Amino acid sequence: MKVFIPHKKDFNVYFDEIIAYSSHEFIFDNRDEYNTSFEIVNIHFPEAIFNWIPPTKEELYQLKSDLISWKQHSKLVLLFNDSQTHYDSGNTFKPLFDLINSNVDAVVHYGDYSIKKFKSRFPENCFHYKIKHPTYESLHKVKPEGFEKKFNFSFKDKYVVSALGNIRSKEEALLVLKLFKAIPIKDKILIAPNMFNILQKPKGIPYRFRKIYTLFAKLWYFYPLNEKRFFLRFNHISYELMVDLVLKTSLIIIPRKTSLNSGVLFLGLTFNKPMLIPQIGNLTEVAKEFELPTLKLEEALSPQVNNIVNYYQSNNPYLNDNKKKAYHPKNVASSLDKLLNTIKDKC
Repeated sequence: MKVFIPHKKDFNVYFDEIIAYSSHEFIFDNRDEYNTSFEIVNIHFPEAIFNWIPPTKEELYQLKSDLISWKQHSKLVLLFNDSQTHYDSGNTFKPLFDLINSNVDAVVHYGDYSIKKFKSRFPENCFHYKIKHPTYESLHKVKPEGFEKKFNFSFKDKYVVSALGNIRSKEEALLVLKLFKAIPIKDKILIAPNMFNILQKPKGIPYRFRKIYTLFAKLWYFYPLNEKRFFLRFNHISYELMVDLVLKTSLIIIPRKTSLNSGVLFLGLTFNKPMLIPQIGNLTEVAKEFELPTLKLEEALSPQVNNIVNYYQSNNPYLNDNKKKAYHPKNVASSLDKLLNTIKDKC
């Protein structure tokens, strides 16, 4: 079966894991390339339809026309990655989300929490299903590239704490710093390869003042941390570098306060890494399934972090690998294939 995704594929390789084992053909392309041979139209990120730029009223009107046309020949399915876009303080993508939500035939969620909380946003005749988020098994085949050599940064005799994924707000960045400071280990270092949003320069700032702004922002947010105790960058690193970093990481921080899902959790599961997991969205039920400790963000963090670090030092929750089988991409792909066949025939 041909499945059309009307936007570019995400940088995150989580869906590549599924594609590798799926019996269906997934086509990522501009929405103008739709044709009636596609039995399923599967939207992953509504914002990606417009290249992450808020659509105009005219563009929304044209998309509405497209959706009506598509539904005459195909089933419209939303893979529910999140309830709203990130980096959108003005909520400018809300009309787009509302339009997609009101027209889908089915929604595929990554957890029961998602279904219970957001089912009311969709039409009553919309079908809701759940699949597992896959682990990143293909990364086991990636040849690690030396992170320390690349950035001239030493991990020797250090407790390496990695905050992986985009840090998308100052609130998330401050959470990372609070958690890092609460870790009861002296020789620790913080690695945050994509902490770009906290140091994002205000629009209109003259070019000659940008370096000065970055310097003062680092002093403001990271004082009194010593420069040798943290490593920050503002872009995606390659998967070769990331795999090397994960392998050498002692503890992963999931830098989220409100997100519905996080691929970082499944990256940690893939490599059997200790994690600081916030009790948010679908993450809580996955952590509970694996009997992993979680953080209640509304309570004092220091004693929780202390308990979690001590837990991992005396326990290995990954000794029983059977639980991860359901999250293997082969099994997730099989589940999604069956769901899409059901949606094609049932909706």
